[in-house]
Amino acid sequence: MKTALQTFEAGLIGLNEFLDSTENEARLLKLYSERIGNALNSEEQSILASIAAAHVRRKQYIYTVTIVSLYGLLERYIDSIIELHVQMLSNIANTYTGMPRAIVDSHVIRSMELVKALAEDKFRTGALTEAQVIENLHLCLSGASEFRVNGSAFSIHRGNLTLAKIGEFLKGVGIQGALRRVCVTKPMLEYLGGRYPGRDIRSIADQDLPNVFEPINSLVQRRNEVSHGVVNIDELESVSLLKERCNFIDAYVHSLHCVFLQEIARACSLSRKASVSLGRPIAVFDKKVVCFEMSSGEISVGDVLIAETGDEVEVRPVKVLDLATSLLTI
Repeated sequence: MKTALQTFEAGLIGLNEFLDSTENEARLLKLYSERIGNALNSEEQSILASIAAAHVRRKQYIYTVTIVSLYGLLERYIDSIIELHVQMLSNIANTYTGMPRAIVDSHVIRSMELVKALAEDKFRTGALTEAQVIENLHLCLSGASEFRVNGSAFSIHRGNLTLAKIGEFLKGVGIQGALRRVCVTKPMLEYLGGRYPGRDIRSIADQDLPNVFEPINSLVQRRNEVSHGVVNIDELESVSLLKERCNFIDAYVHSLHCVFLQEIARACSLSRKASVSLGRPIAVFDKKVVCFEMSSGEISVGDVLIAETGDEVEVRPVKVLDLATSLLTI
């Protein structure tokens, strides 16, 4: 799952570097023109004038590249994380029927859709073939102890990924209440806190949550317009506004990733293959030191503790940084 986020982050860094460079180029051209414009010969003045005259076309190009690239990064992340999430749940679950009900109930029909898409060459999944999809499905339905769910089947979609369609994707893999959960994760709280200082983000009503995430649908709409060559010059966004779009999508993706990690942590806590129950802690100091009584099993630095907080939407995975036993550091 980490690779999906890293790919998104690398792409967003490149896009922000592009926007920074366009700002610097425009600033440098303006300073250069003001400082030595009168000292240029006629040919140089003509070139400078033609560059300045093309600023509208250049602004349109910057806008187009940013909108298309940003949407592409978001779509690629969603497609990748859905597939990786299902595959990881498949590795964690004790049995096929022990996976989220939403996945089990739709796996057959989604797998058939994947077979059809592969046969028509409308969907590419690397080395996965139609025969392998059928084989994976057979392993699941036959109750085999070693089974493989067709994760790619859950990331097939037609059309653009609007906010509603992303919600359908998430429900399809068992993630409910996604907007609320994304809204109260640390990256989104920090972003919205900066945009709307003083507002209690956690108290936003459920019916108002789609308005908070409106920039996603706006991005999709603008991407469609650009793709069809319909660009209203009056609606072109400045570099600063485009950067703000990038910041929102960045916060959204990192927050959504937190939700996926919570789901994986919850699945691990329920799996005999992936976890050992430690019971309730004896004591907790400064939210950093947790004391357990452990009579069997092993635990090492680097392992992950999964804390159920009592909040039905939140499970907190925390990496073990240090261990001590009988007050002696291991």
